[in-house]
Amino acid sequence: MLTSFGALARSWKERYQIEAGLGIGINEGDVVAGNIGSSAYMSYTIIGDTVNIAARLCQRARAGEMLFSGTLKQSLDARGVDVGATLLPPLQLRGRSHPIDIYCVPRDTRVHVSEAPIAA
Repeated sequence: MLTSFGALARSWKERYQIEAGLGIGINEGDVVAGNIGSSAYMSYTIIGDTVNIAARLCQRARAGEMLFSGTLKQSLDARGVDVGATLLPPLQLRGRSHPIDIYCVPRDTRVHVSEAPIAA
């Protein structure tokens, strides 16, 4: 996603002079999914603590960065999957008494929207 978006962002910059970036946040857990609302306005959505944490990770992620929660890291570890994640300082979320562990997936190249990708 990040590699493809880098090319798209560069084309938007060239065509429309728009700076765009993409940061990704991933969490794992239970959610409530379905049509939520009233008969006047119905929307398919997902809600829950898992979704809120993923949304906060998305907000924290800088352009070209993929962050994920300690919950996902534990799940990957349990399956023997090593993505070479780097532990970042814990993230204190509003409404939670304890910070959550967050990780970053290192990339060989950094996504720059105003120029071609360069080695990190």
